[in-house]
Amino acid sequence: MKNVDHLIANIGNNIREIRRAQKISQQEMADKIGLSLSQYGRMETGVANASIATIIKVAAHLETGIDLLVYGEPIKAENPTIQLKETSLVEKMKELEDLTPPDSKLAHQVLDLIIAKKKLDKLVKHIHAKK
Repeated sequence: MKNVDHLIANIGNNIREIRRAQKISQQEMADKIGLSLSQYGRMETGVANASIATIIKVAAHLETGIDLLVYGEPIKAENPTIQLKETSLVEKMKELEDLTPPDSKLAHQVLDLIIAKKKLDKLVKHIHAKK
């Protein structure tokens, strides 16, 4: 249990440090994640254990990864994950996994076209800036 208590305290400390660095009050964080100020304070001090759902909400509001909240540093993965600022894209990407092969191919083609357009727009802007 000692290791678990230590981990809970570390999570609270990491949350507090990131929150303070972003100049966000405890009250604002509590309001954003749906906790009372006292519940939130107990989580930051390690007195109360935060649920995974709460940690996810905190990470989203602080625009950081769960790994930073839990371990205090990013996890280096063989296949790194990406963080999307537009969370609605995450849900859409999950839906893409269930597409039929022809629809999946079409989705890839559409995404490739959007990315190509962005690159072309950037190139055109660069060329015009040189003139």
